[in-house]
Amino acid sequence: MKRRIYFMVMLALLQFCSALAQQKELKFRNFTQEDGLPSNEAYAVFRDSRDYIWMATDQGVVRFNGSRMEHFTLPDNVVFKIREDEQGRIWFFSHTGRLSYFLKEKIYPYRYNDSIAKYINGMLISDACITPEGGLKINSSGGDYSNYDISPEGHIQEFIYLTREKNYNTFSLIKTSPGSFFARRTTFNSFKEWRIEVRDEKGNIQNIYKSPAVSESFNHIGCTFDGKNIYFFAGRVLTRLNADGTLLTKKFPSDILCIQNAGENIWIGMIKNGAVLVNRNLKPLEDMHIFPGLGISSIMVDYEGGTWFSSLERGVFYLKNIQIYNLQGDEAIVQPISRMLNVNDSVLLFTNENGLYELTNKKVSHLLSEYNENVSDLVRNDKGTIFMACKPTNTKIHYTAKMVPINHSISNKVMVIQSSSEIYFPARNRIISLFGHLLRGYDPDMSTNDKGMYVPLFNHSIGKNGSDYQGVNVTMFFMDSKQQFWVSTLFKLFTLNKNLDSVTAFKPGSGIFQKGVTHMRQMKSGLYVIALRFGGVLLMKDTNIIGNITEDKGLLSNSVKYILPQDDKLWIATAKGISVVHFQSFDPLRYTITNIGKNDGLDNFNIKQLIAYQGNVLVATGNGIYVIEKPEVLLNRPPAQIPLYINKITYYKGDTLDVTSISVPYSNNRVKIGYDAISFNSTDELHYFYRLNKTDTTWQTITGTELLLENLSPGTYDLELKAEILSQRRFSQICKLTIIVKEPWWQNTWLKTGSLLLLILGGITFYKVRVKTITRKANLSAVQKTKMLELEQTALRSQMNPHFIFNSLTSIQQLILSYKAEQANEHLVKFARLIRKTLELSARPYIRISEEKEYLEEYLVLEQMRIPGEFEFRIETDERIDIFHTEIPNMMLQPIVENCIRHGIKHLEHRKGMITILLGLTGTVIRCTITDNGIGRDHSPANRSNIFFRQKSYGMEIVRKRLELLPGAEERNTIPEINDLYDKDGNPAGTKVSIELPYKIITND
Repeated sequence: MKRRIYFMVMLALLQFCSALAQQKELKFRNFTQEDGLPSNEAYAVFRDSRDYIWMATDQGVVRFNGSRMEHFTLPDNVVFKIREDEQGRIWFFSHTGRLSYFLKEKIYPYRYNDSIAKYINGMLISDACITPEGGLKINSSGGDYSNYDISPEGHIQEFIYLTREKNYNTFSLIKTSPGSFFARRTTFNSFKEWRIEVRDEKGNIQNIYKSPAVSESFNHIGCTFDGKNIYFFAGRVLTRLNADGTLLTKKFPSDILCIQNAGENIWIGMIKNGAVLVNRNLKPLEDMHIFPGLGISSIMVDYEGGTWFSSLERGVFYLKNIQIYNLQGDEAIVQPISRMLNVNDSVLLFTNENGLYELTNKKVSHLLSEYNENVSDLVRNDKGTIFMACKPTNTKIHYTAKMVPINHSISNKVMVIQSSSEIYFPARNRIISLFGHLLRGYDPDMSTNDKGMYVPLFNHSIGKNGSDYQGVNVTMFFMDSKQQFWVSTLFKLFTLNKNLDSVTAFKPGSGIFQKGVTHMRQMKSGLYVIALRFGGVLLMKDTNIIGNITEDKGLLSNSVKYILPQDDKLWIATAKGISVVHFQSFDPLRYTITNIGKNDGLDNFNIKQLIAYQGNVLVATGNGIYVIEKPEVLLNRPPAQIPLYINKITYYKGDTLDVTSISVPYSNNRVKIGYDAISFNSTDELHYFYRLNKTDTTWQTITGTELLLENLSPGTYDLELKAEILSQRRFSQICKLTIIVKEPWWQNTWLKTGSLLLLILGGITFYKVRVKTITRKANLSAVQKTKMLELEQTALRSQMNPHFIFNSLTSIQQLILSYKAEQANEHLVKFARLIRKTLELSARPYIRISEEKEYLEEYLVLEQMRIPGEFEFRIETDERIDIFHTEIPNMMLQPIVENCIRHGIKHLEHRKGMITILLGLTGTVIRCTITDNGIGRDHSPANRSNIFFRQKSYGMEIVRKRLELLPGAEERNTIPEINDLYDKDGNPAGTKVSIELPYKIITND
């Protein structure tokens, strides 16, 4: 509720167009086909109840979470409208009437599509809605002049609105849910009068409004409700239907396509005329006509307050914030701004490299073109004289101050002072400034010399009588409310004595000021605020430091450039944006921090100054002046909770939407969990965390949007996931999932009891089984048996050749010598597990494809650890193959993969290696293809030494012999196919090896 109120108030601010605005430059992001949109012709943008953004185009729809677009294929990909019903189904209304909906991560065609196609001929859907009962209301813009209602049971009712019986046009605004109405045309006869009927959920008329008709045709109508009044559009006309029965009408230059309630304002999207924001009196707000020339088909506000616009020509636009914008309209105001001055809240003075300017009544005037670089201060005294402190770059300038006459209503002269600091007025006729380490004083009422230049009252080094100061240049100069002067160098802070000729180090024993003082101010309470170059902000009461606001307490950056006190708030310009500290108490010290950065539209962090102006805050940057409009609303915004969902569990094959618990067998206790946090303005700042078991209070950081849990022991695990955007102090709800890993079969109590019975039965049947085994073996050819045994043993030895074992042990040794115990342990564990699996699988002639895949993955991961960053791999299987119930000859692929690494990938120098393993179903065999992008056989060192090809690879020869001895070898190709790959220029680009394997289907585990 607080979030909704905030957005309503925030959008209301646009009705107050500040007089300073030349032209607002709002910051948009444009999503097009290059960003994953199916087409740039976008018809709708929609926010569902889970806060995902859906985008509909003429070539399909996508769902967007802020970082990834998911594409979906529909019965008809030309989607004009998207709606959501009370069951959470997302409906897609195509122009031709082939409807579909999305539910629990799947697309379903509407079961009455055939009835619609059969009953309705030539229907063109212009709008639609879902009734609370589950029925559909469809508006058609086709030539049959009809609208349709479809009941939940599929009964279609037609309403023909073209009639000769009535002499007016009738529109019905039907209430579909609290705060929501659906507009449809109910009669169409002439252009004499409009009759607008407001109806309740049951269709009863609650109010009737009459308006003169517009003598032009149109296809689009619609409405929105602001909690009090209804806003209805038809063609180019927008009408506010007041609760008291009156109405207000506004005509726009082109037909309206969409309307969106935006708090105290209304967004209007038009054909070929962009979008405009109007207030509740239908008056367009100044500088809020955007996208001229584009057709804006829909507008939507997301949960973070961002506004989305779909266009018919250029995809979808996203506006992060309407309160922060860059001033435009004059070349002077878009250049780097060094200083600003608020004159009576009606005139803004500012400086850039070309001089001093004035902005008033939306007009920029050039006041002074001298002394225009490195302006450090700009002030105006009670006599109207403007003082500009600057450090000229012209080395031929020999004066320290000069009065320059100007012809302007706010002042007739500007005193230009050579200064590297801010300037202060300790007395009515005294000006103090610093130039390097030279302290200078002036009397602006003194007469100038014959060249119009001032002679300083004094001009001396501030450290001439002080041993604490070394005479280096000063980085900060400040006068407090007691006229005490403070100066700082890169590493120290000093106070000046009353004679202004010596300094005393302040807290010389404290190392905090070695972080460099960049700025200093004093709040109304008397509290000193000291900005540090690398240490955040210090808070000092009298001479006691009471607090240090840093990044770990919520500050955007510890590098602080400028500070602006405002009542009980402190605006802090940092290297990463602006942090606003709101103090609740100084004793004890309590405060909250609101950060304003690039995610809010402030995308230039070269901040020179902050000032208050006309109720706003202006920011002088290297990209001109930014306006933070009505900042109190921005500061009072409630932090929007981040939506976080578990959307995929690799082992669990059901719907994950409402899953709170899953159970996995011990043999498959490797669980991969996918999740999504939704954010559109802060995607790059999302961070994920997890913890396992209720007793574990430490949150572990996750990189990416997948969590892999493997080697879980039998038992129950409570997994918790959360997401955070730390700079905004925003957090998600905690997603919980209980994972139950079942006990292995050999630990089952019933199995232990039955083992005794099986042992007895086994003794009885042993003799029979033994006889059958001996008989079967006797039938085998002695030669074939001998060869097979030899080949199996040879294959076993070739799986883990000495090169691989030696290299792996060497890698482990290096990790141990480098005191990287955890990495060495991980390497050793994986190496031992692979050796054990080799021994286990080699005893079985056939193994499941899932086991072969897992074995290859473990081998390749170990090779990646041995040569990190050298290659990636991918293993894919034909979707027609059930990898858990299909068996192939054991460990036939590892020798080939090993050759890819040793002779192809290992010797790559200018690109990263990639090994792709594909298992496809071809007729009665499984065809296995191993492809690498290595250096090829022609350039392989193995080839040059006659090892890989001219003298056949030992492992490849074993593979070939095993293929020849497998059953049905005469019906298959038993010779491995080896193909060299080349790029488009004829250079070697890798090798592809293919073999054909027989397979078996097993019916039980």
